Amino acid sequence: MQKVINEQGVIETDIEDTYVKLGEIRVGNPLVKEADGAQDMLYPNDARLRDITYSAPIHLEMTIVQGDTEHEPVEAIIGQLPIMLMSKGCNLVDMTHDEMIEVGEDPLDPGGYFIVNGTERVLMTLEDLAPNKILVEFEERYGDRIEVAKVFSERRGFRLYSVCFNPFTSNTSVDTSTIWAKFFTSPQLGPSGVSDGHMRPHWVG
Repeated sequence: MQKVINEQGVIETDIEDTYVKLGEIRVGNPLVKEADGAQDMLYPNDARLRDITYSAPIHLEMTIVQGDTEHEPVEAIIGQLPIMLMSKGCNLVDMTHDEMIEVGEDPLDPGGYFIVNGTERVLMTLEDLAPNKILVEFEERYGDRIEVAKVFSERRGFRLYSVCFNPFTSNTSVDTSTIWAKFFTSPQLGPSGVSDGHMRPHWVG
């Protein structure tokens, strides 16, 4: 976050010769603001029971600059950041097993998840093909080392699969001026208007 703030640097205003200079940004510890305005330490179990988000305030140092006059910096809260359980910003990270039991937590809980509106949430990684990107890899075919370039298009279901022989590593005499490409079209519709589910290859060379 500090890199983003450093790149922004300042916030321009509509007042002539006046702008806001941005300084240090930091994330505090999870807190809860009560109805009377008081702030207390927030623990994960409290967030679960009260259906609130286990988050911490984001503090940003800002300085008003008017012409050649630079006022004293002021730290303001600009938002809330959900905190992962058992991370460095979590209130449980330095607690003993007995202290965790006192605040209603399981000492054997490994953490690694978030609590949003009282519900435990976890981030899932997703691996997918990169559309419209050329992916190049090496393969062995019939004793020859070849280069394979693949392109997966996201337009209308067309996919391009091309194979290129590397003349410097291949032991086979290959005419490198010719490149064979295999196009896979999306499944076609039958007479009833329903796809038959078969991919139809077309060779182009």
